[in-house]
Parts: sequence; C-alpha cells; structure tokens
Amino acid sequence: MASIENSIRELRLMDDLARGDSAVHHIHPLMLFLVTIAYSGLVSSFGRYAIVPVLPFVLYPVIIFAVSKTPVKPIFKRALIVLPLILGIGLFAVIFDRSIVYFGSSVYYGGWFNFASLVLKYGLIVISALLMMSTM
Repeated sequence: MASIENSIRELRLMDDLARGDSAVHHIHPLMLFLVTIAYSGLVSSFGRYAIVPVLPFVLYPVIIFAVSKTPVKPIFKRALIVLPLILGIGLFAVIFDRSIVYFGSSVYYGGWFNFASLVLKYGLIVISALLMMSTM
C-alpha cells in the first residue's frame, strides 16, 4: 500500500510545484512555453564538439530555480529518467565518431567531445522543460 501512496505523491508533485507563488509562476504559460522552445533551439544549435560555448546557458535553469523557488531534487530526479537514453546516444557517438580533435597540446577522439556536448546540451534541455512544467 505504501508504494501506491508514493506513486500518487510523485504524480502530484509537479502539480503542487506549479501552484507556487513567485514571479515565474505569474508569467503566462504560453510565454514560458515559447521561451523554453527558444532556449532548446539555441542550446541544440551549437556544433557537435561545442562544450564551452554552451556553458553560459546553465544560467537560465539556475535563475529559474532561484526565482521560482523550485526545489532542485525533484527536477533532477525526473531528469535522471532520460539520462540512460542520452548516455546511450552519446556512447554511439564515441564509437562512430573517430575524428581527431586537438585540445591544447593533446589529441583526442572527437567522439568524447561529442559525448560530453550531447550530455550537457540535452541535460539542459530536459531540465528546462521540467522547470517549465513545474512553473506553469
């Protein structure tokens, strides 16, 4: 019986988060949706080896977490559900992308940069989508 109660509590958590009272919660849901779509498009538009240029985009989820007072743990817990899929796609990039990338004085296979870029970009996109749902 406890597992059923936990499941119901987990289902209601996003609804409870969406009923918050902050500046982000008062923004029209269509605007939140459009901003999330634009953010996803911007983050995913970088090249396959781009890691450093994507790092400033970490600020958007951080600011939304801070302003909306959304707890971090439930959002990251739900983002971990998609992580195996992202890691699987990234591992295929490591296997099939054998191009050489020079980073400083070292030489690496491009697949590892592609892997890191995929995990970073799609992790940010999933977190921003979950934040959108928790503040609508």
